[in-house]
Amino acid sequence: MAKDLKENFRKAPLWVTIEQGAGRLVRVSASILLARILVPEDFGVYALSLSILEMARMFGNIGIGTTVIQSSDEPDEHLNSAFWINLCASVFMFVCSIVCGWAGSQFLSSPLLVYTVPLLGITLLTGAIPHINHSLLIRRLEFKTLAKASFGKLAIESVVSVAFALAGFGVWAFIIGYLLGDFTFSILIWKLTTWRPQWKPQFVFPKRYWIFGVSIFFFEFSNYLLEHIPNLILGRLTTIYILGLFAFAWRHGRWLAEVPRLIGRNYLFPAFSRLQKDKVEFQRYYERWLRFMLVWVAPLFIMQFNLVHLYLPTIFGDKWIPAIQTLRVFIFLGFFEVTFFVPHLFALNAMGEVRYNTYWNIIESVTRGLALVIASGFGLMAIAMSMLVVRVIILPLFVFFTFRKLKIDFYPLLRNITPTILLCVLGWLVVPLLQKASLAWFHYIPIYLLIGFIWTILGVKFAPEIKTLIAHAFASIQTVAFNSKSKFMAVGKN
Repeated sequence: MAKDLKENFRKAPLWVTIEQGAGRLVRVSASILLARILVPEDFGVYALSLSILEMARMFGNIGIGTTVIQSSDEPDEHLNSAFWINLCASVFMFVCSIVCGWAGSQFLSSPLLVYTVPLLGITLLTGAIPHINHSLLIRRLEFKTLAKASFGKLAIESVVSVAFALAGFGVWAFIIGYLLGDFTFSILIWKLTTWRPQWKPQFVFPKRYWIFGVSIFFFEFSNYLLEHIPNLILGRLTTIYILGLFAFAWRHGRWLAEVPRLIGRNYLFPAFSRLQKDKVEFQRYYERWLRFMLVWVAPLFIMQFNLVHLYLPTIFGDKWIPAIQTLRVFIFLGFFEVTFFVPHLFALNAMGEVRYNTYWNIIESVTRGLALVIASGFGLMAIAMSMLVVRVIILPLFVFFTFRKLKIDFYPLLRNITPTILLCVLGWLVVPLLQKASLAWFHYIPIYLLIGFIWTILGVKFAPEIKTLIAHAFASIQTVAFNSKSKFMAVGKN
């Protein structure tokens, strides 16, 4: 790896954390207000709209952006061809969004989908313009620029959605916020990057990239089934109210999981792509991910899991109380997913073995779909538990399969991370028991302080990488403060 790439790689978690921390603060605040203003039915219609939009997106996704990220360097003519091919595919996807919106409204008996899906589909056109620029930023690990654009998108989307919800627009508050947020992201990516396409269309793209693109298409198809089939099945077999509760629980149960998953996409995938031939370094980064997740990220999921019954009615409103137990299931599912599923997913993609992710996604999607069809008649909690059971059965098989394909030494790895696994398991088991034994909610404070103190001591011992990360964070903060002070003094002198 080049020196600048190593520096970007080292600072990647910091910039992603800063962007997600600031953006999450805005988005969480907006989500609280939206949950108090809107009703479950609005969440249900929005969930269906996004699922159908992703269906349209899937039809034209030929993996152009992923191909640019995965390849080390591209001639200008190839990047220009990638731009025009992606633009043509985006026009096709927009047409598909119109057709899918109409078909979805008929199949799911939801007339609003005729209007909501094509409107959301406009972002397929606007997002195509800076798509190659975005892919180049990820390939170069330029997360500072990505952080600026992502925060701008989150801020605009959140503020606009709340404003229109207060004005009484209902589900349209989601739609308008999504549109303006995506427009903002596209504009910022375009403005903050230097690469520009040649406005003369070119379609010179190596055959091997087309083959890789086909693999990405089938992978995205399998990923779509895994992520969005639940919404379509529940939209067909249950009421829009049940779907709204499900969508709310699914969305808020994945709040914490979104950050590690984003780090995996923007951090692990490009890193693994450049470590394909260095198995020792590859396994070291993989092991570091597991330790970090099991020790330093797990406590956040554990706290959310155990405090949801307190904060959800108070903050979001009593109308969401029926979703509490479902939300707990999705919190645990989210932790399970980002800790074990995410690194294997991006490792296989980075190695060019996308087809294996496709196979496993299809296996889990079919199993999940059958489980949901059966569970949909037994209530919301049965629906959530069916998804958890399927993931718990499928994921270990996927992990062991990945170990074999990537030639990861399983037993040395297991020996190295066993202390962190035991600490994590104890956290999930002990904290609920201690909390249940408490007489009142204010007893939780000393319990969490004591557990946090013990956990920190053990965590530093078992996953010492946190010390390096904190040191880099403080160094970056000091550098920013020094640069700001220097600029201020320079302005003063002038």
